[in-house]
Amino acid sequence: MIAPETEKALIKNLNEEALKMPSQNIYIQTDKDIYELGEDVWFKSYVIDAQTKKLDDSAYVLFVQLLDNTSKEVLVEERFEIQNGIATGHIFIPEEWEEGSYTLMGHTKFSLLNNNAEITSFKALKFKKSIVPKIISHLDFDKNDYQAQDTIRFKLEVYSPRGEPLENARVKISGMQGDRKDKVWRENTDDKGLISLEIVPTSKRLYSSLDVIVNHNDFEERFSYIIPRESNRTLQLGFFPEGGHLVGDMENNLAFKAVDEAGLPIAVQGAIYEGAKSILEFNSEHNGMGVVRFKPRPGMNYTARLNTPGSDSIYVLPDIESKGMVLRAKEIRDNKAHFTLEKSKDFQIRDIYVRAQSRGVVHWLAKGKFDKLKLNFTIPMDRLPQGIAEITVFDGSNNPIVERLIFAHYAQNLNIELANKELAPFRRREKINLKFKVGSYKNEVARPNLGVRIYSERYSDSIHKENIITHQFLKTDIKGKIHHPTYYFKEQDLLRERHLDLLLMTQGWRSYRWNKLNLSKIKKLDVVGSLQEDLYGSFYLPSKEGLLDPGGRTVIQVASTYGIIPITTNIRGAFTLSKGVLKQHQGQTFLVKPSKKGVLKFQNSFDFINKVRAESLFKYTAAKRFLSNQKVKFLDNSFGFDRVNALQEVVLTGYKTKKRNTGNPYNAEFEFKTTDYVCLYQILNCVNHSSGSKPLIGNIYRTNSGQTVTYRAPFPEEIDDSKPSEEFVALRGFYPNKLFYMPNYDEPDEFYVPDYRKTLLWAPLVIPDEEGWVELDFYTSDVLSTYNLEIEGIDENGEMGVFTSKIKVQD
Repeated sequence: MIAPETEKALIKNLNEEALKMPSQNIYIQTDKDIYELGEDVWFKSYVIDAQTKKLDDSAYVLFVQLLDNTSKEVLVEERFEIQNGIATGHIFIPEEWEEGSYTLMGHTKFSLLNNNAEITSFKALKFKKSIVPKIISHLDFDKNDYQAQDTIRFKLEVYSPRGEPLENARVKISGMQGDRKDKVWRENTDDKGLISLEIVPTSKRLYSSLDVIVNHNDFEERFSYIIPRESNRTLQLGFFPEGGHLVGDMENNLAFKAVDEAGLPIAVQGAIYEGAKSILEFNSEHNGMGVVRFKPRPGMNYTARLNTPGSDSIYVLPDIESKGMVLRAKEIRDNKAHFTLEKSKDFQIRDIYVRAQSRGVVHWLAKGKFDKLKLNFTIPMDRLPQGIAEITVFDGSNNPIVERLIFAHYAQNLNIELANKELAPFRRREKINLKFKVGSYKNEVARPNLGVRIYSERYSDSIHKENIITHQFLKTDIKGKIHHPTYYFKEQDLLRERHLDLLLMTQGWRSYRWNKLNLSKIKKLDVVGSLQEDLYGSFYLPSKEGLLDPGGRTVIQVASTYGIIPITTNIRGAFTLSKGVLKQHQGQTFLVKPSKKGVLKFQNSFDFINKVRAESLFKYTAAKRFLSNQKVKFLDNSFGFDRVNALQEVVLTGYKTKKRNTGNPYNAEFEFKTTDYVCLYQILNCVNHSSGSKPLIGNIYRTNSGQTVTYRAPFPEEIDDSKPSEEFVALRGFYPNKLFYMPNYDEPDEFYVPDYRKTLLWAPLVIPDEEGWVELDFYTSDVLSTYNLEIEGIDENGEMGVFTSKIKVQD
């Protein structure tokens, strides 16, 4: 049995804190990563339960925004219907928009709360006028390493796409200090398409880049060149003891990570110093990360210095504890994880608990006694779900002593295999039969909801590459920017598990979102203030003082192609337009008008989204910087952790499926009301019966003449821009559906139309047959290129899978 105070400290408190987190994560898949202006962005959104990692159908409306990262302007705000945890749609990109980086965001009432500290439900996109530039430039600097106040000398060559020098091209060059433009130079190319220029910085700060705009005839292209400054590159180096702290006279594993000011990894080589003496060398092994075995002496100060890249900086290591405990992971496999606990001689501890938690749910707990200086224990991995798990050791008073993150079940993903292992090169407009089979990690038949995209590799963005696995198991669970996350889940990378463990030891250290320390910083959830799916309207009467007073009971008329439907407000003039109207009026505009003179106002759900977004962080635009010289301190008593194994296992009951309180977001009195009714015999407004039940939108009923009709009732949608209206308010339903175009070259008429498709196939709603097979037919286009084939999805058990391959189209 577990003592009540231990149960409260190690299980209940963590469970309650976890309920403050958003209960849904949104992963967005698009038909490609880079778009040309004038195209459609096709997308699929997976609404996934944050704890179980299964598709979640509790939300009905997906709120979609498209943001310009340069101007910070919201360009698109639309609503899309969610069905069974999936929403699909498209957004048109006008040709008048600017080139640049954009963000596609999706939210539900359970994914975006008023306590969000960091938003992860977004997709990074790039828009270009043309993927094939009309002007090409090449810039050569005279040095590979500039220092502050150095004169920058360079040659800029300007060519046509065919390599012909462009004479008299107008060139605008801007010296940039971060995002700030410092000085501008304007030049014209000579008969060889060449410009030679010397730039003297106007401040002690070195320029970070040169922005170049080239105009020739009617064409314009923009380029950005980073100033080479390897030795002057700002480097941040952090050290992270396994288990949480360094203990003197004991073997400690000390992980480290080096990044630049943009958060990009830097390969490093250096040494650890005790005073002025070098005692231990270290080298990074992956993305600036590495680990060394280190036995410090109590009372000594330790620093680190780098040889590569060369630097005069001195980095302070964490303080050395004179006594304590260290935790080391010996081996982590799919069935078991083996750990070693070791304590110093004078560290007094006997009873311990080991807890394993994942995403705020305790999955395993064990207790035991520390009779010797060293204790080995094993955690049964079958108790843990796939993903990041937090391992914490507590003393007999329930105080955390050491902790560590691990990743459970790397390989528990869907298996996707092509029927033809090798896809031979194809010709223009050739018909392709894509056939593949899907199975679970246990090689059982699986029928997941898949999204399939085949697009030219020219439209792939390697910088922001992610997939459903990396999004759900890394991006949503670890704070900060993760460099090339897809690397960690590629089967062909044999070192991926070790390198992922390095990521968790460094970036994951204290950054696990479900850590009680992080959860305790979140304000109490205010469900009523959260995003709402229904539309809430109010009718007001102007007062003599020019104010708006509640309008009392009145009739609100909803007019659309389905007729005019009356809605009665409550005594304060409030009324609700149910989310069901969004479906009824998909792709349409409808009007809402009061029956007497007054003012209508609607709450704008996107106002709430914009407020939360303004107070939150986006990972690739505002990622937290990795702090150098950051002293590592052990977590205080307010944090919580995961699982345990080893000694006596504690039975856990009642904490894995606790239901979070979603609140009651609206008053039932505000629901849509109508004078229509259906009698016992399902006749709408029956002349033989004066009353009946309320008709349901979309249901089929008989009229008094015997005809059948589909009932279409009123319900407004989109929100006014908060401006009151005395006449009417125009609202929109769900964003309209549109069919992704794919030609059929078996039809002769199709063959004479030019085909410049860069996305050959976009199939967002693919379900394998009962044997797990999928067959998709499509045609290649006139665009000769290598195409990326990418398949990803999730099944009813939360098992996810990703498959990638290449298809080549040539003459």
